[in-house]
Amino acid sequence: YLEPLDLAGKELSFFPPRFNDFPLLSLAYKCASYGNSSTIAFNASNEVAVKAFMDKRCTFCQIAEIVDAVLQKDWSMRANTLEAILEADSKAREYATSALEAY
Repeated sequence: YLEPLDLAGKELSFFPPRFNDFPLLSLAYKCASYGNSSTIAFNASNEVAVKAFMDKRCTFCQIAEIVDAVLQKDWSMRANTLEAILEADSKAREYATSALEAY
């Protein structure tokens, strides 16, 4: 059992994100600004890369490299239907799987 977290009377400090230390955070921000299918590609390729890491088929640092490689593709197609979303997701997973072969 966890005790409830009570922040009343506490002070919180926030700092700018350390994009150099967390490359996936930087990629996520870029995807959010690009729009269209890029966020779908980010999520799908990240899932494939994390699974590969857990299966010891790539290193932790290679997760960001794989996601970045997938995001280099054209993700300008609009994801305004379920079919379009599923198509973008499937393509991103295929590209991530192909990128894994380099490792």
